[in-house]
Amino acid sequence: MKKFLLILILLLLLGAGGGAGYWLYLHKSAPQTAEAEPPPPAPITSVTMDILPVSVVKNNRVARVFFFRFTLLFDAPERQARAQMLMPRLIDGFNTELHQLLARKLMEQTNYDPDLIIARLQEVADRVTGDGTVHQVTIANVDRKDFK
Repeated sequence: MKKFLLILILLLLLGAGGGAGYWLYLHKSAPQTAEAEPPPPAPITSVTMDILPVSVVKNNRVARVFFFRFTLLFDAPERQARAQMLMPRLIDGFNTELHQLLARKLMEQTNYDPDLIIARLQEVADRVTGDGTVHQVTIANVDRKDFK
């Protein structure tokens, strides 16, 4: 009788373990109602700015000149209109930031890292136009002229 009771308890534990495994891993719950589809994302619009020349002065003379062309990406037409209205202030902010940033020794040592430039210009765009107005600042083109 003791053996039978032991075997019964063992089978009961194995059955409970199998049932729990089935319930956790193989049991399919009732189909849930379909949720409303999210609205399609807003189209991304862009504005390409004019060429922005930036001179790097070293030892009281121009060491090199960069010619930047930036593209601003927007995720809503209202934000683009706001940025268009503030474009002179934005260009002034970019110009000031680039003159301060490119004159630093760190930039020369990192070979004028474009990721750092973009990050700083994104901060300027957020400060001038408001946080989130400009979705992303990208560098469309960079030309560099070095002087001896």
